[in-house]
Amino acid sequence: MQDWPGTNDWKRIVQNQVVRYHYLEDFPDLQIPELVVDFKHCITAPQNVLYRQEHNAGYLGTVSELYRECLSGRFAHYLSRVALPEPTDS
Repeated sequence: MQDWPGTNDWKRIVQNQVVRYHYLEDFPDLQIPELVVDFKHCITAPQNVLYRQEHNAGYLGTVSELYRECLSGRFAHYLSRVALPEPTDS
């Protein structure tokens, strides 16, 4: 990934201090590794597609309601930023 932050930023990402990313801890009981959500690259799928029988071989996890609020709030904050023009060298 070209714009992935350097290793020095990993600590800030794990502490959710980088606006673009949201860190999710691992959950070994369900074999879910630690994950990083990148708000800049989103992929969506309809719920009925995810629940189709042919997709049963994969894993589908959920986030508890408390953490879901935090995640959706951070996502909304990231998307609602005001875009400012880059300064010109003139």
